[in-house]
Amino acid sequence: MKTPLFKLNFLLLSLLLFLSCTQQDKHPDVPTLDELVSFGKIKVLEENTDDATTIIIINDSMLFSSKKIYKEEKEQHSAGPNDKKDIRYELRKGFSIKNFESQKIYLVGEFSAKNNLQINAKGDVLFNDNIMSFPDHDKDWISTTAADKQNFTPFDDLPNFHNGKLPEFEDKIRYKWSNGKLPSPHYLYYYTIGGLKFKSTDECYMINRDKSYFHCPGKGLYKVVIVEK
Repeated sequence: MKTPLFKLNFLLLSLLLFLSCTQQDKHPDVPTLDELVSFGKIKVLEENTDDATTIIIINDSMLFSSKKIYKEEKEQHSAGPNDKKDIRYELRKGFSIKNFESQKIYLVGEFSAKNNLQINAKGDVLFNDNIMSFPDHDKDWISTTAADKQNFTPFDDLPNFHNGKLPEFEDKIRYKWSNGKLPSPHYLYYYTIGGLKFKSTDECYMINRDKSYFHCPGKGLYKVVIVEK
């Protein structure tokens, strides 16, 4: 059964009207995030971070990030030409600990997901019964006793970033659509942090409690360096 032409026209018109439902920028004078970076009011700490990475602020200058890695392991049980390889995957974690002010990397590597890095309030790192002291993470590991291992917290138990979106001083707007198999809306967000107002086409999230650091998945990590009253 064919769809009547007038119904097709109506559906097409409805779709066009739907896609045209966009709003104009409510605050054209408010700078973008990139502009505040260029003005030196916000600093880029790490670029091109994605939302699959766990990011934790250890203290005012340390950044810990980890990401799950699936390592492929292949085993050939028989030498026959038609035999299939038995493929297994091991879940591991890649990690890095760095000073994002100096960009100095203290530790980088990967470990089995069965194991876990731990940290204490001072910033000392514990792994496999060995400690690396803060701030000399580039020194050798030190063997530990049971008493040394007290008051450490597994990294997995620390709060991840995305502790809530940045405060918005204005509701977001839908400023355009992109066409694909399904039309997708694009939004403009109006955020405030450290007395600064900016707009962004990406959602931004808090990282730490003092509200100096935030994250835009796909873009990077940021720190407010100039606070406005």
